[in-house]
Amino acid sequence: MDHARTRWSTDADNGRHYGAHWWVMDDDAGGFWASGFDGQFILCIPAADAVVVRLGRTPVSQYPALHRWRHDVTAAFGV
Repeated sequence: MDHARTRWSTDADNGRHYGAHWWVMDDDAGGFWASGFDGQFILCIPAADAVVVRLGRTPVSQYPALHRWRHDVTAAFGV
């Protein structure tokens, strides 16, 4: 997992960091996530020993709210 969450590149469109098939969070918790179809994702927060799986369908127009929700979920774990 250390290899997967090591930053290898940065998305020029949104500034997000990418590892080995995982998006990497800028936090001290070592967070990383995989993005799926229509807003589905797997969020891993090693410092909180947590994995969050989000299923469902979210239109692209609602992605900013979905990103805020993911941030709020991470914060709820105290990281």
